[in-house]
Amino acid sequence: MSNQTIETKTGKSKLDLERQKLVLEIEQMQKPWWKKPGSLAIIATIVAALTTAGVQLSTHYSSLKKEEKEKSEKIANVVKTVGTSQEFLTEREKSASEEKEELRHRLLESVKE
Repeated sequence: MSNQTIETKTGKSKLDLERQKLVLEIEQMQKPWWKKPGSLAIIATIVAALTTAGVQLSTHYSSLKKEEKEKSEKIANVVKTVGTSQEFLTEREKSASEEKEELRHRLLESVKE
């Protein structure tokens, strides 16, 4: 028997099955790329990866902004503390100077006596 006359279990000849297969393959090739399941899987993977990267960048940016704000607040607190300490030291210096003058004055009075 030749290939053309071999019958399959479905009752179709091998040649008919090959023709049917070729017709299906041609139909698949004529479909636009976005209608093919393989292309959709690749596109879905790329979209998922880009979305994940976008979310990660957004999260990282937010954490950097939060960290920057916290550092700015710490710096403001340090500046405020330094300013308060400086005022305290200025007052102490003034008080010490006054005490020094008073002691000097007492010393001069005690030497005169």
